[in-house]
Amino acid sequence: MFIPSAVLRRLHYLVFPAAVLFFQPSILTYPSFKDGDSDLLDGGIVF
Repeated sequence: MFIPSAVLRRLHYLVFPAAVLFFQPSILTYPSFKDGDSDLLDGGIVF
C-alpha cells in the first residue's frame, strides 16, 4: 500500500488544527481555568 507523500504531508498538517479544535472546548469550559491558577502543561485535566 503506497500513500503519496503529498497526501501524508496534508494529513500531517491537518493534525495541528484538529488538535486545537479538540482541546479548545474543554479548556474554555473547565471551571478552574477561570481564575488563571491552573497548570496548562498538565494534559490530564483537559480530557
